[in-house]
Amino acid sequence: MTIHTLQPTHEQDWGISCYTYPDSCEATAWKGKRYGNKKGKQREAKSRDEMSAEVTAAAISRARKTVHVKCASIGADHLVTLTYRENMQDLDRCWSDFKKFLRKMREAGWDQAYVAVGEKQKRGAWHIHIAVSGRQSAGLWRELWRDTIGTYENQPGGNIDIQGPKRFQKLGIKTAGQLANYLSKYITKDADQGEIGSRRYRTSINIQINKRVVYVSPSLGTQATLMNLERVYVELTGEFPRQSRQIPDREIFWFASWPDTRQTTKH
Repeated sequence: MTIHTLQPTHEQDWGISCYTYPDSCEATAWKGKRYGNKKGKQREAKSRDEMSAEVTAAAISRARKTVHVKCASIGADHLVTLTYRENMQDLDRCWSDFKKFLRKMREAGWDQAYVAVGEKQKRGAWHIHIAVSGRQSAGLWRELWRDTIGTYENQPGGNIDIQGPKRFQKLGIKTAGQLANYLSKYITKDADQGEIGSRRYRTSINIQINKRVVYVSPSLGTQATLMNLERVYVELTGEFPRQSRQIPDREIFWFASWPDTRQTTKH
């Protein structure tokens, strides 16, 4: 299987989207023109509830993908969490406070790319996780966050927490791609409550994404296909994948340069 074109020649070609991050790589391969969809395939009739579930699932998938790719693309290795002392259940106000906070940070000289995701606690309160690259000044973040949200019951209205590489290594997280997986999981948390899509995350506009899409000739047999796609991955990235697996029930393969830590990233 050899890279031969930037466009599919027929439906049996395999397309590969390859992302190169500062410290890792990953790729997704699909059969046909797009994610295994056959040309001319008839759409099955679905009820309104079924269509609604599909739309919700698609929104969650898009949001997770955006968070994942942008987080990995900035080489994120630190996670800063902004919290409230009060039981803050208004997500719109939460993002409004975040916007004001960012303005103060910029004015103070902080100018970094970021990916921010909201998470709802069991008590219903929201807090914000912000993925960034490099060491951060806890004092600056805490001072400006508290300055933004003021006091609550005569005490500082909130606090911050910073997780760095040492804490993440205990979870088996060693690359930006792994941290991106960790962060993107918050997108699906409480998704049944309707808080999905862009309302669950924010990203800076200065994020460069290194993506390459190519198409390759087909091969016969799943195992042969996997092996040949791995060869293409090596050709694109210059290294062997440390993970190679097929997406269940779909003609999609996924490859990554970081080890599988699904058993060690419980939180």
